[in-house]
Amino acid sequence: MKERKNIEVWSDYDVCGNWYIAIRKKKGSLKLEEIREIAMDWEQDFYALIIEAIDKDFQDYYDWDFEDDFVRLYRATDFLKCEKK
Repeated sequence: MKERKNIEVWSDYDVCGNWYIAIRKKKGSLKLEEIREIAMDWEQDFYALIIEAIDKDFQDYYDWDFEDDFVRLYRATDFLKCEKK
């Protein structure tokens, strides 16, 4: 994977056991194209981007780091499964 300044990338599982890629940028904001390139470098797949749309006043209620720009990318195929009859 290409090294990027001020950006950390790792995979993990959420509390429900769903796998995701975490991307954190220490300085500045993540751009959509930058997120796409990072995901492609990690593993080419279809991803769902989880966007933080929570007021910073509620940070005590969520296990989320509000200091940096941070996103979680979940495999979209995990959410878009189709059962054939």
